[in-house]
Amino acid sequence: MPSIRSNIILNGLNTITGIIFPIITFPYAARILLPQGIGIINFQLAIINYIVLLTSLGIPLYGVKEIAKHQDNKLQRDKVTIELLVLSFLLCFLGYLIVWMLASFVPEIRQHAVLFWILSLTIAFNTLGVSWFYQGVEDFKFITVRAIVIRTLSAASLFIFVRNSSDLIIYGIIIVCSTVGNNIINFIHLRKYLRIDRNTLSQLQILRHIRPALKVFVLNLIISLYVQLNSIMLGFMSSETAVGYFTAGNKIIMICLTLIGSITTVL
Repeated sequence: MPSIRSNIILNGLNTITGIIFPIITFPYAARILLPQGIGIINFQLAIINYIVLLTSLGIPLYGVKEIAKHQDNKLQRDKVTIELLVLSFLLCFLGYLIVWMLASFVPEIRQHAVLFWILSLTIAFNTLGVSWFYQGVEDFKFITVRAIVIRTLSAASLFIFVRNSSDLIIYGIIIVCSTVGNNIINFIHLRKYLRIDRNTLSQLQILRHIRPALKVFVLNLIISLYVQLNSIMLGFMSSETAVGYFTAGNKIIMICLTLIGSITTVL
């Protein structure tokens, strides 16, 4: 089993590359897409992130604890993993119902509906990603290597394909791929750990996870109020350009929060 020290180093490396990526790419994107383009992206992304928060229901943090608790009992660990996966897929359907309603009936979102649907892929990828499982079994090496490769390819794609202010759709695809696109690899790689049989499926108790996961969800919701709500309020009350200017200044705060989160996840 990897040591806590190596886990912190690997998770820290993963976090640092996640910080370096926007530091390198954001100035270029802001220069090409202008404040209005950046504002459109971040306004819609802030709304998507709230839907992700709702559909995750605290599972990303709760799942880490549950998988780590049953790390030495493979049968119980597989059972918990399947239960949380099924719960995540059910919540994912709820999330896309919300996406459809917003894209259909909210004018500020409807005018960029295609971009909104592309950014909503984050919801599905988060469901498939099961990052909480890999953190629970302490496979930080796989998480880190995979993330660095995907972020490098995404950065290269940005500089190659985003050439003018009309490339919002392309930029939206790159954002999704750079942040959660690698979760498809997570889901495929899960076969290495997970064994599904009829006996396990017959003993599933999905609803037992809702109450403890909700406790984590409430805490995450409180934190998100000062992280994401500002962009949404600006988008509705002012303009997309205002969101663009606000986004640039908010990057520093997010960098500090991400660094702290990388350490607490391991501990």
